[in-house]
Amino acid sequence: MTRDRSLWAESVSRLLDHSAAVASLAILSAMVVAAVIGPWLSPHQAEVLDWSMMGAPPDLLSGHWMGTDRLGRDLLVRTLEGMRISLLIAVAAAIVSLVLGTLWGAIAGYSGGRIDSVMMRGVDVLFAMPTLFFVILLTTLFSRSPLLLIACIGLTGWLTVARVVRSETMALASREFIEASVACGARPAGVVFRHLVPNLAGTVVTYATLLIPQMILVESFLSFLGIGVQEPASSLGNLIAEGAAELDAAPWMLVGPAACLVLLVFCFNYLGDGLRDALDPRRRR
Repeated sequence: MTRDRSLWAESVSRLLDHSAAVASLAILSAMVVAAVIGPWLSPHQAEVLDWSMMGAPPDLLSGHWMGTDRLGRDLLVRTLEGMRISLLIAVAAAIVSLVLGTLWGAIAGYSGGRIDSVMMRGVDVLFAMPTLFFVILLTTLFSRSPLLLIACIGLTGWLTVARVVRSETMALASREFIEASVACGARPAGVVFRHLVPNLAGTVVTYATLLIPQMILVESFLSFLGIGVQEPASSLGNLIAEGAAELDAAPWMLVGPAACLVLLVFCFNYLGDGLRDALDPRRRR
């Protein structure tokens, strides 16, 4: 237990030495707090129309710090709410992908032999399918609800997770503590859930920070196409679509949501790089 604590303490120390990761974590924390409580603190509401400020540029005196859209809705509040919805969908879809991918990869990697071959051939078949077309087809055929969007994105994003977890599981399966568990009579399910999955936590956490920005981009792309989050709800994708349509007359409608999207993706990627370096066992002394 002491050694486990020292290894985690060493990982945290290494993460804190990664200046880009620390800065990204601070920026992400500030953006999440702003997305959660910002709309509640603002004097404006996302769906309230200001008829006197329709399509107005940013103005500190009027209180519309990021301007308004063509209907007079405050863009700052709409961007914060859109960022909150995009993050919720991305995090939920990433959790679905991580759970499925971790279980699939751990079972395949520990089972080996024919079971591993059949399970991973299934992954290869799914990889060959056009996943984006599959998501577009489902969201077109069924109601475009956030739950369906989460399910569609999550169920198509676990394949790479399964491959990564499988390779890590195969490396762990030959370790002494796994062999000791088997010698003590542990069942395969017990070995997977009590020993392999907890030891894959570092890999899963690292990959989660890299998977979330992918989910954000997929959700934003679908919403940009009009088959994701629907009005009157806002996400970064449909806000960018609205801003792109008004780019010539009102460029501020595009700048704010696009900047938030780019900043989120960059921060998650830098944080993922920092976690990867901090949790990589080969970097431990």
